[in-house]
Amino acid sequence: MKMEIIVESEEDYNKWCILKKDLLNDFSLIDDLSFWNKNFAPNSEYKYLQIYINFKTFLRHEIILYIKSKFKERLLLVGDDWIEYYDDAIKSNYSLENIKELYKGNICLDLGSILGSISLYSRSNQIIESGGLLIQSRQSDSNNIWGPLAKEFLFNDLNSLCQLIEKLLHNNSICNQLLDKEYYHFNNGKEKMNKILSDIFK
Repeated sequence: MKMEIIVESEEDYNKWCILKKDLLNDFSLIDDLSFWNKNFAPNSEYKYLQIYINFKTFLRHEIILYIKSKFKERLLLVGDDWIEYYDDAIKSNYSLENIKELYKGNICLDLGSILGSISLYSRSNQIIESGGLLIQSRQSDSNNIWGPLAKEFLFNDLNSLCQLIEKLLHNNSICNQLLDKEYYHFNNGKEKMNKILSDIFK
């Protein structure tokens, strides 16, 4: 294992070190406007976005480092970016057949898009469509997308994430139950998304 974060902004990283305890106790703070107003005063929206992306990157690394320490060989990291940090990570493969095979029947950890806070985007959609069991960090639209299933599929801190993984790794029947719930919840997903978008833009 290599794991030494490549830092593009020392200023952002120093700020992260000050705030990371709060963010690790509540991942959703990163999408809370009051958190940003309290701790930052950038002079442009572009600078806000740069800090946001850097903080999401730092948060991802802390989460993966923690999960690796707890579950070791049970975690498979996929993506060229992770290869820079972990010797056992595997390269990205953009073949749809390969992606489907990788996700199908597996517990798939999703930390959300690095560019925003949305539950359904390319990766999460591919996991669901491939028959993978999606467990996801809470996003700004989680309640609308997941409804009453949110408490079963989502996590918002390191402790709740580890508890969820432990439960799933040691109980195949729960995994199968959640896969069924996920399938039926997102079946006819286009119609559900149209309804959600209609409610949002009323």
